[in-house]
Amino acid sequence: VIGDRVFALSALLRLKEKEGPLVTTVATSKVAEDVASRFGQEVIYTPVGAPYLSEEAAKGKCAMAGEEVGGVIWPEVSLAKDGFLTAAKVAEALCEKPMSKWLHEFPLYYNVKGKVPWEFEEMKEKIEKLPIPKDAKKVIRVDGVRINFEESWVIFRPSGTEPVIRVFAESTDENKAKELVREYEGKLRK
Repeated sequence: VIGDRVFALSALLRLKEKEGPLVTTVATSKVAEDVASRFGQEVIYTPVGAPYLSEEAAKGKCAMAGEEVGGVIWPEVSLAKDGFLTAAKVAEALCEKPMSKWLHEFPLYYNVKGKVPWEFEEMKEKIEKLPIPKDAKKVIRVDGVRINFEESWVIFRPSGTEPVIRVFAESTDENKAKELVREYEGKLRK
């Protein structure tokens, strides 16, 4: 099961028990917003990386925190990702119904990833100079720039590990996600 689905299922189970926002990174699937909105909760976005999730979870206001790779923080237990507790919660949910039925609770999104080689010193400046399209619904600037559209989003952010700008896109339409990555890779190369 893809990591963002593990986080989505964990969030769904958690929000049935406890109110509070979900904390996740800016590179996480829109499925986190979908789950939170079912329960009237918000999503708090952090930069990419488990330490940022832990820092936000330590404030004690969220129901849970997690990221697109499936790592989940259960704040009342630990401020670190807890694979054992997540596995136990998912196993418990599987007693209720099979995984295929749980996964049907979430919209299907297609994720596409790309990258553009760039010098570390110039990355942030290049990212900040890209214009925001008029049809953008929301712009999030906690780690690079994430632009949310009606049924898709794109993020471009400096890698923390190599001299590249990472470009991720997600959409309900796989071709749209691919198109967004190609478009923003092209804009970043100019």
